[in-house]
Amino acid sequence: MAGWFGPKRNGYGTEPRGWQGWLATVLLVGGAILDAKFFDPGQFSLPAWTKSAVAGALGLCFLATVWLTYGGEAAD
Repeated sequence: MAGWFGPKRNGYGTEPRGWQGWLATVLLVGGAILDAKFFDPGQFSLPAWTKSAVAGALGLCFLATVWLTYGGEAAD
């Protein structure tokens, strides 16, 4: 099975290799936009640091997804 993410063709890092990787990337961007635009900690009587915590959790979930689904085969 091919990984959702693989090595970039040029440079360092990873890039999406299949529709699952692209879906995970779109969900990350959408979650970040929703967090930035609509999540107001004062609205829910939460401390101000919770906005950063949500953004950090999104990033960690994405990195875990990349790590768990990485297919290290060479780029074509």
